[in-house]
Parts: sequence; structure tokens; C-alpha cells
Amino acid sequence: MDFKDLQMDLYERKFNITEYFMWMFRVLRVFILENKLWVMFLVLANILTGIMPLNFVKKYIFISVALVFYGRIFMFISYAKVLHRIESTESKYKFKSLILKYLKLLLVMIFIVPFVVILREQLKFAIKILIKNQISNTQIIGLVFLILTLVFIPYFTQIYAGRDMNIWESFKYNLILARKTRLRIGIPIIILTLLSGSLSMLTYYYNNFEQLYIRNIVIIFSESISSIFEIIFVIMYVIVFLNVEYDYLKLHGKNAEKMIENEI
Repeated sequence: MDFKDLQMDLYERKFNITEYFMWMFRVLRVFILENKLWVMFLVLANILTGIMPLNFVKKYIFISVALVFYGRIFMFISYAKVLHRIESTESKYKFKSLILKYLKLLLVMIFIVPFVVILREQLKFAIKILIKNQISNTQIIGLVFLILTLVFIPYFTQIYAGRDMNIWESFKYNLILARKTRLRIGIPIIILTLLSGSLSMLTYYYNNFEQLYIRNIVIIFSESISSIFEIIFVIMYVIVFLNVEYDYLKLHGKNAEKMIENEI
């Protein structure tokens, strides 16, 4: 696969939904082939997290945290990997710098957590009033947070991981690009969310299997699918971001960099 063709297409025109998905699957194939070990560890980490009984998690909390941490940091690094691979700028990919960026972002998220917890509890209270046992609280809360993400930070992670900007600059640049483009990122992401949710529904029913080995097989299958979908989401986010960013740069021409600097 020639990534120059993809980059040229992303720069020259706006993609439609079909093209986003077509290129996403082509990039996915290359990404998995080029990062076999990383992907294998991601799948393994998700499977172990799903299979481990609660008493084991409590007893060996460090192992549980390490597995989750690996999954999160792998996804963050993948944004940069995919972006630089498409743009043929692999020389700008710096592992240590990305780790440092992730740790800074993690510190910011720790301060935000109390506000997120309060919002989640308020949502649970509202859901109990409005809906009774029709849809699970987790599904609705997840949908609300997805919508908030698509409204306020649809391009933040792509910018922060793939561009030379700090957290605040990335957030403001994200808002610039998000003007009138939220549907471009929202539609494919919502489609992927529905597909991912429908294919991973097995995780909600594995407790119904009495035999442990059958339950574990179901978890392995479900977590493997979820792992691939995590990568798919990253690739889709990056492809749409680049298409939107190139449109913005073309529209404003030589003044684009100055406009970005002034607004950031």
C-alpha cells in the first residue's frame, strides 16, 4: 500500500463515508502487519483483564493496573504511529516524547476525574427517573460521553499525539478544526460504535454460562474483537482528522499558520 496516494487524496478532496471506511480497512491491515507484537500484547492484555476474577484483581492490583495502562498507552501511541505513517514522517515519531506527553495528559485527567464522577452520578440519577430497565445505565452514560467527546474534543488526541503542541494548544486547535466539521467525524465514529457495541454484546451475557471454559472462550472472542475495534477507532479518527486539517490549511493558504498561532 502506497501511503502517498492516501495522503494526496486526503489533501485534494473531502472523503465520503464509504471512502473513510475503505481507507480505514486498508490502513488497518498494514498497521497490524507492521505492529504484530504490539497488537498481540494488546489483545492478550484485554483478554487477561476480562478473564481475571475479581478476587485476583484485588490481590494483584499492580498487574491489573499494568495491563490497563499498557492498553491505554498503546492506543495513545497508535495515534502518532498512524498519523506519521500516512504522512511519511516516521522520523518525527519519538517514543520517549509520547510517553512523557501521555503522563502529562494523565495528570490532567486525574484532576478532571472528580468532575467526571459527579457528572456520571447525576446521569445515573436522571436515567433512573426517565428510563426503567429498558437500556443499561452503562450504555447510556457511554453514549453521553461519546457525544460530549465528539462535540468538544473530536480532534484533540490526534493533534496532541501527532503534532508538536502542548495540551492547551492542542485543545484550542481542536476547537478551530471542529467548526462545522463535527458531523464528518461524528457519523463514522457513531457507525463504528454501533457495530462495536453489537458485536461485543457477548460480554454482557458470559455470566449466563455455567461452564467456566465456555465463559472464557466467549470472553476471549469478545475481547479480541474489542481490541481490533480499538485500533479501528484510532485509524478512523486519524484519517478524518487529516482530511479536515488539510481542508483547513488549503482554505486559508499561506495565512493558515499565522491564523492558527493567533487563535492558539
